[in-house]
Order: sequence, then C-alpha cells, then structure tokens
Amino acid sequence: MAGHHLLYLTAGGLHIAQAHRGQVSLAGRLDPIDGPSALTGWLQQHPRGRITLLADLPDESYHLETLPAVGRRDRRQLIARRRAQLRLDTPYITHQSLGPSASAPAGDKPGEKILFAALHRPATLQPWLAIFEQAGRALDGVGLIAHLAAEVATRLATTQPTGLPPTALLVWKTPAGLRVSCLEGGRLRFSRLTPGGAGGWQAWGDEIRRTHQYLIGQRAIERGQPTPVFVLAHPQDHAPLASALRECAVHVFPDCAADLLVLDVPPHEPPEQTLAAARALLEPLGAASVLVLTDVVGATPCNVAQRLVDDVHSHLLAGVNLPMLLRAWCYRAEPLDALAKRALAGATQGVMRVDGASAAAPKPMCHP
Repeated sequence: MAGHHLLYLTAGGLHIAQAHRGQVSLAGRLDPIDGPSALTGWLQQHPRGRITLLADLPDESYHLETLPAVGRRDRRQLIARRRAQLRLDTPYITHQSLGPSASAPAGDKPGEKILFAALHRPATLQPWLAIFEQAGRALDGVGLIAHLAAEVATRLATTQPTGLPPTALLVWKTPAGLRVSCLEGGRLRFSRLTPGGAGGWQAWGDEIRRTHQYLIGQRAIERGQPTPVFVLAHPQDHAPLASALRECAVHVFPDCAADLLVLDVPPHEPPEQTLAAARALLEPLGAASVLVLTDVVGATPCNVAQRLVDDVHSHLLAGVNLPMLLRAWCYRAEPLDALAKRALAGATQGVMRVDGASAAAPKPMCHP
C-alpha cells in the first residue's frame, strides 16, 4: 500500500512506521546486522510511496553562526563558506535559520542566526542509505529526530498561558536513550542524546543538570536565568509512586535501600494479583513489625493494603509523601505505634507555606 513511511534509525536498528491520516503505526523493526539486507526485500514489497528517514543517534554537534544581512544569492554562498570553515569532517550536515540576531549596530539591518547540525561517525547511517542507492529509490528526506523539537514546542506553546519562555529544555525518552534539547524562541538550539537512558529519573535528572551547565558554559543560557524543563514521555516511562519515593529516600539516606520494600501497582492490575504480590513481598519478614504506607484512601493500593495488615504486627498509613517516608525511616527503631505517630506528624508538618512573611519555620525532618 502506497503512503508515507517513516524510518526511525537508532544504534539498535531501524524502526519502520507508517503515517496515515495523522496517525503513526509501527510496522516492524530491522536489527543492525541483518537489517540492511532485509530492507532490500521491504523496498521490493513497497515499490511506491514516500519514505522519510529520521536519525536518533549520538555524536551530533550543533554550531551557531551569525550571518550579516545579505541578499538571497550571497546568503547561500555565505552559508556554504561558513559550513566549510567549520571543518566538521562529515557529509551529513544540515542547517536552519533561528531568525534575526538580537542586536545590530545602529542603522544596520539585524543579521541572521544559522544553526548548523552535523552527524559524526556516520557508519551507523551509511549501510542503510547504501540499500536505497542500490535499489534506485530516493528518500523523501533524511533528518535528525532532534529537529522535531520545534514541532513539539509549537504544541507546547498552546498549553502555556503565556506561551513558551525564551529558553527552555525539552527532555524526552526515546528508544535510543534520553534526549535533552534546548529550545530558543521555540526553535532547536542544541540537542544531546545519552544512549540507553538507564538509571531512572534520578540519573536522568543528573544528565539534565549536566546539559544545563554545559549550555551555560557555551553561553546558550545565561547564568542565573530560570530555565523551565518540559518532559515528554510515555506513561510507562514515569516512575510509579512507590519506586519514585524509594529512590528519593535512598538519595537522602543511602543506607535505607535494603529495608525499604516497594510494590508498584500497575493501573489495570487485578486486586487479587496485587494482594498476592504484597504477601509474597512481606513473607520473608515473618513476625517483624511493618509500617505500610500507601497513597489515597479508597484507591486500589489502599484497599488491597487494608487486607494485608493485621493492626498488631503491621500498621497502615494513607496519604504517603516524602516527609512521611523520611520521618518513618529516622524513627524506625521505635515501637510500631510510636513510629506510626511519628510518620503521620512528619507528613503533616512537611506541608507548609515557605514563602513570604507568613512562612512557617521549617523543622528538621528527623526531630520531633
């Protein structure tokens, strides 16, 4: 069937998708070893239709140049000259305009900011392009997935009361890893891919901070300038509440990792299955005292947990937050009843207004 196919290339292979009436559906995946030969057969099965290839690979570089105000012909020549002067040592270079420069001498027209983007180490890309050349098929276009940031920014702007800020970071989890892009005026200014993206949101947060510091060093972001961060992710990529709270607690108290047991409850998991998993988690503890923390009274995790505790060796608290968890850990050596009271106090005392004259003086987390 003719149409528009999208080829999404990562270091792990080529994903084939089809776009139809604004919807994109995955049609298959080719691995990097046998994939190029399999692509030949796929092209024979799809002799017509548009094909666009989007690369999501590491080893990208971005270079901002400012051109003087010139005519169209001189502009093309100047862009070619600047591109050659960059000496990027790769045939895969593209550019886009970021609009007029911020300042110009009095009486002069403002210049134009041009962003050059290059894909280095093209060995991952070349075997796939060679198949198209051998088959005599022309690609509708080859681009970097990072350039979709501008389209995402356009949609994000409609969700913000005052539109997008002048500079922002867009973070998205892709099959290739974690990509952090810098948007300037709603257009791509810089992007970096961390392959794999493993380690959860704590590790991703570290990568976001490193990218932010790098951009400050490159003067792409002013030091001290507030920089909003927008996260684009599939719901499955969001850390469930239990694991997210445990990760925060371990960050504060690294020695608590072995004694904080977590059970994440998927949205559509049957309650009996959740209860069985919870009992299996607690079984090795025997008659040890256990304080169970859950989210909201009436929600499935809380309803299941009520069937789990016995009110003697185990107590249940709802409304868990990070202050509750940290307070419970600090006083874990106290009897179970006293521990439950400490945790409840931590939860309520940790919620306060902390700005302005009416702000309450915060209490240390591990003190009464």
